Amino acid sequence: MEDFCVYYEEIDICCESPNFVDGDLESQWICSQIEDCWEEGISAGGSNKKTSEFWTNPQYRLRLKEKKGGINVLLSLLQKPDEEHRKKVQYHPMGFFIYKVPPEAPEGQLPSSLFKGASPVSVCRFAETRELIESHSFQAGEYLIIPCTIESNMTASFIITTYSKEPVKMVRGRQ
Repeated sequence: MEDFCVYYEEIDICCESPNFVDGDLESQWICSQIEDCWEEGISAGGSNKKTSEFWTNPQYRLRLKEKKGGINVLLSLLQKPDEEHRKKVQYHPMGFFIYKVPPEAPEGQLPSSLFKGASPVSVCRFAETRELIESHSFQAGEYLIIPCTIESNMTASFIITTYSKEPVKMVRGRQ
């Protein structure tokens, strides 16, 4: 143990299924995963929802038909390292906002006007890390997940993964 503490600062234990999260061993979690990227000048609007660029970030709709138990959604945002500079990787500070989608919202990418005065139901803490993971307890309905870097115009690739206790439809809204 002393040697371990000398050579390691942190340990991550990975699990194939998040069934341990809420003690419900009966429900099976279903995984949905999308690879995407933030591109400078196109889809890297940063985290300041007051700017005219925030809405250009990638947007993902998550539709839940019913609420099953306590924690029913686990979200992961993983920043992919640049293959050319894998050894000197430096991650951008990133996080995500989650909004409840109003019934009158159009399909596809939501425009900037729908964010004026709207409060997110959740804001992930921003961190300069490879992966962020959060668990949520959402009611039935449609939610919008907006992953972003803290500053605008930062180019990076990422994978967004959802685990849920029911089949969900997670779709990418396009500009």
